[in-house]
Amino acid sequence: MMLRDLCARASHKAQGMALNYGNNSYNQSTCGLQPLSARQNTILPVLAGDFENQPKAFDALAYASKTMGIMVGAWDVDVIREVPHVRLAHYFRPAIVARIQTLQGEDNTVIVIKPSALSAAPMFPPDGSGLRLLGRFAGMLEPDA
Repeated sequence: MMLRDLCARASHKAQGMALNYGNNSYNQSTCGLQPLSARQNTILPVLAGDFENQPKAFDALAYASKTMGIMVGAWDVDVIREVPHVRLAHYFRPAIVARIQTLQGEDNTVIVIKPSALSAAPMFPPDGSGLRLLGRFAGMLEPDA
């Protein structure tokens, strides 16, 4: 079976589920289909808020982190507004994605914070930032993420 066939089969699976082929398990989150064993387990904080668009959500995040003396870059976070169940499946198992979406409620934006100074800040986000912490969830990242 060709890699493109594995990609096509993986894209037809439910989001975040593994595709088993031979002795390897693959995740649909990347069409390069990294073996799940190559991914690293980590704890990822997830925030939610209601913003007009992704840049405004990132601006609120950057301003809130700056007030705490933490600089944040676009590589430190993933701001998600469109197809959140698919985007969250890049990081979390389906049950955790469902829990995050339940906690998200009416908010239209979810932000996943990758391991960084920001993810280690115990009192983030500060009051009045327009962001709220949904929780810290067990997730997976690509080794170079």
